[in-house]
Amino acid sequence: GFLPQKMKESGFDALWLSLGTTIDRARVNVSDLYFERGPDVAWSGVGWKFKLCDVDGDTCKEVYHHSFDIDFVAGKIEIPVGKAKTAFASTLSLTDMSSFSMTGLIDSVAAASGIPSTGVVVEDISFQILTKVAFDPSVTKEQAVKTVAKANDVGESEVVLTVAGRRLDPSDVGRRLAAVEYDSMITVKDVIKATAVMASSADVTLLTAVQKEIAPAAPAPKVTEAPAVKIVCKFDLVSETDKPVEVPSDAAMSSKLSATLGTTVTADVDEGSVSATLQTENGAAPVAGFAQGRPDGTGIASAADLAAPAAALFVAALSALASALAGGRA
Repeated sequence: GFLPQKMKESGFDALWLSLGTTIDRARVNVSDLYFERGPDVAWSGVGWKFKLCDVDGDTCKEVYHHSFDIDFVAGKIEIPVGKAKTAFASTLSLTDMSSFSMTGLIDSVAAASGIPSTGVVVEDISFQILTKVAFDPSVTKEQAVKTVAKANDVGESEVVLTVAGRRLDPSDVGRRLAAVEYDSMITVKDVIKATAVMASSADVTLLTAVQKEIAPAAPAPKVTEAPAVKIVCKFDLVSETDKPVEVPSDAAMSSKLSATLGTTVTADVDEGSVSATLQTENGAAPVAGFAQGRPDGTGIASAADLAAPAAALFVAALSALASALAGGRA
């Protein structure tokens, strides 16, 4: 039957098939054939891997292969009328993607928020793989971008290199110029691709091989800092009532994510992104009194928030009273 897609947000499932047969000398193999559904039960993806081989005794020679993987527009979860929705953004920092999954992400946010996993919607997600690379000064920035992009099998538009400085390797003391070190950021939208880039961005052998194609005369590049990843997420928390769900704290998010994913995760909620709406017959309406940018989501200011204006009002009242008394004496 249809099984949950662990690398996608809640509501996606897929039917997976693999089959093969041999007819005379022709062996046909179809693997990873899948049909995926989105949250609204619409088809959201399909793909397969096909291979045709010529069988001659104990040998099997591949004569044709084909594969495709298509992601359609993902379905969206409809917010029921009378239910509240809290929206917020958060950045997650970690150094290991091997155990990351969308299911783990959603379950962790749900646990930190005190709601079921079905109430968490990932509206948007992007993965920023960060590292440092150093190239010989003879390699132009354009060539460096091409090298990094090809080595990581991404488009050049997904690579941003920023000069971090110059780095002198002790073994290169005889050279006049130090290598140019870059802060490298590769941004992708897919968790599987992000996991692959985390591995390839640390592979200096692969980086060197690609540079030889683009700048063959230049000395080998170096990876000067191990890759890490920042995951930029936009979430919706769907309440079971008309009261908005409180946005979880950084500490709660970090703790739940670290425990679920089995690696240290640091969460940073963007307080300026927090908002809440109530779904009505006419669409989403802002929730009155909801504290914009406050992770507690209650709309009630803290004592620290009230202290300064209260003190100012008290001083103003005393001044007004003093003026009135002085006028009465005159």
